[in-house]
Amino acid sequence: MVGVIGRLIPREFVETYLGGSSLTSSFLATLIGAVSYFATMTGAPFVKTLITLGMGKGPTLGLLLAGPGESLPNWLAISRVFGLGKAAVYVATTIVISTITAYIAGNTIWRQQPPRSLASAGVNGWVSEPSRESMAREFMSEKTKTCIEPC
Repeated sequence: MVGVIGRLIPREFVETYLGGSSLTSSFLATLIGAVSYFATMTGAPFVKTLITLGMGKGPTLGLLLAGPGESLPNWLAISRVFGLGKAAVYVATTIVISTITAYIAGNTIWRQQPPRSLASAGVNGWVSEPSRESMAREFMSEKTKTCIEPC
């Protein structure tokens, strides 16, 4: 199931809406976690797939924080036991706290580089970084220079 989701969701979509550590991406990831039902062992592969597609570390934390505490079936159970008003407060509080925590952690603990597509385009002031290929070429040329000369 996770593999199918990984193939269906375009990388650009994940990078655009869940990449980086903005407040919007943290909120959207928290909403995904809040409405989705993940069993203990299926949440990790799903999150790994999203990270591979370009999801930021802050939004990842938001999804993981909101996931265990909430899901659509949990919302229904909580509203039946405690009433609709208390359930709404619980859900809203969980979403707000998870979003704020994800945003703060993503911008302080895990300051990250932008997704490659944004960096190469120079979007939002990000300066592009050298590609892996150019770094490898530079490294190999330095190694070749030192290896040609007698050691």
